[in-house]
Amino acid sequence: MVDMTDVPKLDPSWTRIISEYPRSSLPKKLNKRTGKAKNSLFEELDVQLYEKGANMVTFHTDIHRLYPWIKTLDSFYYNHLGKCDEFNINWYDDPEIWENPSDNANSIVIEIRDNTNTLVYSITFFVTTGTIRAQGSKYMLFVEKHFPILKLILDKKFKIDATAALEGIERQLKSPQSYSEVVKRSNREENLPISCAATTGPNVLLIGTSNIKGIKEDKLTPAATTTKIIKYTIDETIEYIQTCELCPDVVIFHSLTNDLTKMDPQACVDALAELIKIVKDKWINTTTIISLATPRLDNLGYHTNGQITNALIKQRITEVSYCDHSNMLKDGNPTPDYLSDDKYHLSKKGTSILAANIKKAIHTSLNIPMINRGRSRSRSRINSTRGRGRGYHYNSEHVYRTRDS
Repeated sequence: MVDMTDVPKLDPSWTRIISEYPRSSLPKKLNKRTGKAKNSLFEELDVQLYEKGANMVTFHTDIHRLYPWIKTLDSFYYNHLGKCDEFNINWYDDPEIWENPSDNANSIVIEIRDNTNTLVYSITFFVTTGTIRAQGSKYMLFVEKHFPILKLILDKKFKIDATAALEGIERQLKSPQSYSEVVKRSNREENLPISCAATTGPNVLLIGTSNIKGIKEDKLTPAATTTKIIKYTIDETIEYIQTCELCPDVVIFHSLTNDLTKMDPQACVDALAELIKIVKDKWINTTTIISLATPRLDNLGYHTNGQITNALIKQRITEVSYCDHSNMLKDGNPTPDYLSDDKYHLSKKGTSILAANIKKAIHTSLNIPMINRGRSRSRSRINSTRGRGRGYHYNSEHVYRTRDS
C-alpha cells in the first residue's frame, strides 16, 4: 500500500519539460533494447532479471509515454525528494548535448544521494529505447517504495494523453513573441528573475576551423539563430569578415587550431587582435567571443603553444568575452577520449563539450539563462547553493554502470 502522503502534488504545467526536452531532442521511434533489457517488463519490475549482486532493476515504456515518464520522474525526484532534508538530487543528461536524437547513448541520469552525499541509487532513462533502470546499493528502496509511487503519479495523478498540451507549447516556442512569454512563465515557475531570460531571437555568427564542423548550429541553442561558417585560419576569417553582409548580435571565433602550428603564441595573438579590431570597426554593437584553443595530443609543442596563446589572449585582448575549454583537461593534461585518432581534431565527445561550452558562452553574453537543453540540475541541502546547478557528470561511482539499454 502506498502512503498517499509520499505522493507529491503534480504541477500541471508542461512548460519546463517541453522547453528542456523539445521533441526534436527525442526519437521518433524507439530503438531495439539489447542485453537483458530485452526481457524487461512494460512498466513493471522483475527483480529476478539480474543477479542479486548487480543491484539493479530495469523496466521499459513505449514511445508515447516518454514525456509522461520524464514528467513523472521530474515531479517525484526533483520537485519532491529534492525538497526533503533526507535526500539530495542530481539530474543531468549523458552526453550533455544530444546531437542525434536516435543515439542509444542519450540518457537522463538522476542520482539520489543521502544528506551525506552518499549515492543511494541512480535512475538512468535511456530515452532512445524507452528503458528505465534503477541501480545502486539501496536499489530495493526504489523497488519497494519509490516505484509504486511513480506508477501512482503516472497512472492516477495526471492524464497520459498530453499531446494537445505539448503541441500547444511547441507552437508557442516556435513563435519568437510567444517564446518570450513562455520563457517568462517558465522563469516564474522556477523562481528565476524574469529580467535574466527574455529573448527576441538574436543572431549568432560562429566562425571556426574544422573542429566546429560537428556542431549542429540549428540545435546549438533555441535562444538564438546561429550561422556557422568554416574558415581554417585567422587570415581566411579576416577575408570573410571584410565582405560579410551579416550583422550579428554575437560573433564567435574558434580560429586557433591550425595557426598555432605555424606561428608562435605572440604572432597568433597579434593576428587575433587584428581580427577583433576589424570586427569592432565593422560591427560596433556586436558582442565578440573568442573560443580559446582546445587541448591536443598530436604534438606537445603545439599543445603548449595553445595554452600559452590562451593565457596571452586573456592578458592582451580584454574587450571581448572568452569561451574556455579547460574542462577538456584532466589534471592539466588533454583527455584522450575528447580527441579523434589524429589527436588534435575533436572526437564526438569532444565536439559535444565544445558545443556545450560555446552555448554557455552565447547565453552568458546575451544574459539568457540555460533553460533549453541545459538540463543538468540539482537540489542539495549540503551547501548554500540550492535549486538548479551542475550535476555530477563523470566520477568513479559511474564506472560500474553498464549500457544495458
